[in-house]
Amino acid sequence: MALARRPVAAPVTWILAVLLAAACTGPGGTPHRRSQTWVRPSAAREPLDTLGKTRREAPTPVPTPTWAGPWQPVHMLQDLDIVTEFHDLAVQRDGTAWVIGDLAGKAWLGRFTTRDWTQVPLPAVQGGGQAVTVDGRDHVWVFTGPPDYAPQTSRSYAARWDGRSWRVEDIGTGLGITQARAIGSEIWLRAGQADPVVMRRDSGGRWSDTKVPIFAEAVDGRSATDVWAVGRGRGTLQPAVARWNGHVWTEIPLPDIGLKAGDHSFFRNVLVRDSGQVWAVGGVFRSTGEEESLAWTMLARWNGHGWRVTIGGEGVSEGTGLTAIADDGAGGAWTAGNYAVQHLDGNGRTIFRDDMTRKCEQGRVRALASQPGTRTTWAAGEYASCELPLTAPSVFRAA
Repeated sequence: MALARRPVAAPVTWILAVLLAAACTGPGGTPHRRSQTWVRPSAAREPLDTLGKTRREAPTPVPTPTWAGPWQPVHMLQDLDIVTEFHDLAVQRDGTAWVIGDLAGKAWLGRFTTRDWTQVPLPAVQGGGQAVTVDGRDHVWVFTGPPDYAPQTSRSYAARWDGRSWRVEDIGTGLGITQARAIGSEIWLRAGQADPVVMRRDSGGRWSDTKVPIFAEAVDGRSATDVWAVGRGRGTLQPAVARWNGHVWTEIPLPDIGLKAGDHSFFRNVLVRDSGQVWAVGGVFRSTGEEESLAWTMLARWNGHGWRVTIGGEGVSEGTGLTAIADDGAGGAWTAGNYAVQHLDGNGRTIFRDDMTRKCEQGRVRALASQPGTRTTWAAGEYASCELPLTAPSVFRAA
């Protein structure tokens, strides 16, 4: 999925962006979570050729610039020899953020605060880092294994950190995990590409396929008896939603969103609030010929009785729609997608938008996570600057 609309640079990795926000303040075809690329601002020099250089064991800190506007870099890290991709993050109650990704084809886990960061050694697992979540006991669950486009290449594992030691579970082969959520006393996974599954680990530690009736892209919930999956209908080009009551799934009807001939639409992520409200985000996509496309953002809000769906008013060339969402702690939400981060109020209206572009710098958000009980939101993604020979994994904060 090409996201290029600015001069293209080498793909890179940016660890993580922190949004500290006050309350006031795929294109055509099925999306592939791991296939996003992005672009970098024009540089005064070409990136250095690092072939043959000795790889550093950990990224190297570099000076952090000062940005105009609400976003400010906090940590900037650089590794000239290995391109690393970060896939997911989760935040504990004390504000510690955990970021999972790949380093040289193996799982990489980092633990971050606003003051410092450290790489966390993982136990014996296989594959790359795919997802991370924090449960109600504040334990960290890390999921490793093959990517969703090659699920048979290794086994998948769940590793739980209780603050003292790791406990590892072999989940099996053929999964390709893309998302994890701690819901009540259970752990839920979304996995697969050609035929996605939603798996559940019950309170007794047993894993099972819940047989979700839609082509699910994401899952979230407020209890073991109120779980929601979003994506698109099986065999259709329309968005779809299903709800789990603790025993079975029921597909929940959506209002007609008025797709034109040739359009298709789906949800890419979902937020379920403790109040029972459900916010699903995604996009509407239209081919414009020669493998080009336009994308509109889509937000659907469930108030317990019905849906209200809002389609963004301006199509973005080669856009992604909305790909991530997190609670802002004040009744609204942060979303990411279509080359920007947006802050929405409790009625779904945009009150702040940042395309993460400065004069010589650019960022991209891949995942969002909130610090429980606060108005602090963290985001994982990518960063580039023409002042650096290559891009730098980075940490940002917006106040």
